[in-house]
Amino acid sequence: MTMGELLRSEAQSSSSLGTTIKTIIDQGNIVPGSLAIQILRKELERVIPQGLEGVLLDGFPRNLEQMEEYEKYIGQFDHALYFDVKSEVLRERLLQRSATSDRVDDGRTVIERRLKNFADTGRPLLDYFSRKGKLSVVDGNLDIESVYKETRKVFERVVRGAELEGYS
Repeated sequence: MTMGELLRSEAQSSSSLGTTIKTIIDQGNIVPGSLAIQILRKELERVIPQGLEGVLLDGFPRNLEQMEEYEKYIGQFDHALYFDVKSEVLRERLLQRSATSDRVDDGRTVIERRLKNFADTGRPLLDYFSRKGKLSVVDGNLDIESVYKETRKVFERVVRGAELEGYS
């Protein structure tokens, strides 16, 4: 599940929650955990009855507060994957994406706010997962094929570990 897509979809709705989320996203801020959990729970309730044993969340959690809300209301995280990319590379990639997307959060000002938000709130989250032995880091500055290969290795290792622990 791509959390950003779930949030942007809700933001396009006419609901009061959607309006609130749209304002937060348009400003480049992080959606509070309580709101993100509402959206995520609704989506999980939709897909879990289909026999889903686990879920991969892309772009979530973004901070400790979101992580704590998830663990309080949904469950524990098994693992986190972080793509370590230099800020300059991220800026360039996001600006390139903005040329072909209608995303408000791809503008220069919002990109800078998002990078600052990550520096302020994302790093403690990475530290948390690292202390728990639940963090894998992939060098996202590499070419697409290399990033894919490294990511696949992480998934294979994590899935193999889950199978050994009886979660298959």
